Amino acid sequence: MAMTATMSSEYADFFKNSTKAENDAANKRREAILLTLYDIELPSDTPAPIRNLQESWRTTIRSLCPMEFSTVKVIKKGGRSNNYDFFIEYFSVDGRPIYSQKAEFKHGASSIEAQPQFLSLASKGLLFPLSYPEFYYDGYLTAYCASDTSITESLPARDDYLARIHGCDYDTHPFFRTLYDRELTNKKAKATVVNQSIRAYLEAYGDKCDVAQLTAKLLETQADKVFLLWDMRAAVFHVARLTATDLTPTEYRGVDKGNTIVYATETYLLKLLLRWKNHKGILYPAWQISLKRR
Repeated sequence: MAMTATMSSEYADFFKNSTKAENDAANKRREAILLTLYDIELPSDTPAPIRNLQESWRTTIRSLCPMEFSTVKVIKKGGRSNNYDFFIEYFSVDGRPIYSQKAEFKHGASSIEAQPQFLSLASKGLLFPLSYPEFYYDGYLTAYCASDTSITESLPARDDYLARIHGCDYDTHPFFRTLYDRELTNKKAKATVVNQSIRAYLEAYGDKCDVAQLTAKLLETQADKVFLLWDMRAAVFHVARLTATDLTPTEYRGVDKGNTIVYATETYLLKLLLRWKNHKGILYPAWQISLKRR
């Protein structure tokens, strides 16, 4: 589909998939559009696909409120402190707030299980007897550095390393800046060390997850929100919700592909992929959590 008008190019991200590297920035642009799309009046020459996008968004937002309302306010949330993108408030004719809904936007799928993740959790806390960053520091970080003889910066003290590892700023310590600057040198050897550490960690601790804490975290972050899924093929938004049954692990299924812990709930396979979000072996190891139908 050609996007001809100048204004239409602002909406191009809704009508194409983005690469993994582009996805974060593209989603920010999509969310910025959705933030105002409910209320704005589109120009008369707006292409039909964009008019359809607005109408589907409005229809979906209206469908979320179970009672009569007069006006709607869509508030942007997001960020690592929130596990949803929008807070939607509904108001009565006299301006009183009567209902609210947390909503997470997902692009390019018609179901939650078609998404690569529905939640990302930092690999810290008390889910396991030993966190992955502790395991990595103790057994693999020295080997990672040894694969590149130009890394001469001393390892941070263990507590200092653990305090910084879930950040996104490489300049909080010279060690992380050095790793980032040297990332491409002997990259394959470094990746081998990291992959071995992930496999070894999951084999040692995968079945030792505190399932009660995991369930509590899943319910805390997911149970009271909806997913708004933009289906490019059908050009509509789908609404999906996860129940407590969907989110409660009942059986450990093992380690898959050397990087993923699998649990079963009554309805889904719950997959916890362990990966580094800010450059492999350098910063922010996290659990990328997804669902697949059983």
